Amino acid sequence: KSYKKLALKHHPDKGGSAEIFQALSVAHSILVDPAKRKEYDTNGSVDENESSRDYSYWYEYFRNLFPKLTVESIKSFSTTYIGSEEEKMDILREYTAHKGDFSQIMNSVMLAEVGDEERIEKVIETLIAEGAIKSNKKYRTSLEKVKKSSQRKLTKGNNKRNKDDDAEALIVAIQNKRKASAGSSAM
Repeated sequence: KSYKKLALKHHPDKGGSAEIFQALSVAHSILVDPAKRKEYDTNGSVDENESSRDYSYWYEYFRNLFPKLTVESIKSFSTTYIGSEEEKMDILREYTAHKGDFSQIMNSVMLAEVGDEERIEKVIETLIAEGAIKSNKKYRTSLEKVKKSSQRKLTKGNNKRNKDDDAEALIVAIQNKRKASAGSSAM
């Protein structure tokens, strides 16, 4: 766990030093490999070839430990996160940190989007019923504001889609009318 934190901190892509990152990677590769660790414990030194590897080797090593994020991996994570105990604890933490400000909670909880207000509210209401947190005026007033705002955004988004659909239908109708009039004038 410590290696991951330090590797992220010192990774060259994150503004860290390539030399420190390489040294961390060498140390980690020794610690996770029982044969290398035994050799280090016995001899107190590292194989010179191990520390002289180039940056691309260590980049690949790091990439194998921390794969790139993809849309698929996020979708996969969301199926296990949404509704989980971890999400519940995150909502509890954010409720406490923001003193019940529902807007801030929605902005802080992972994967919370416009339209998820009811789901987040249910979790908070469960936490209140369990006695884990207390309801307060800020929570109630900000909840109502966010719900109204969300409803407007969702309605506006639906209206925009309807207008787009209407525009497309109008274009098709005009094209059909032109075809029909071109066909009748040819007769």
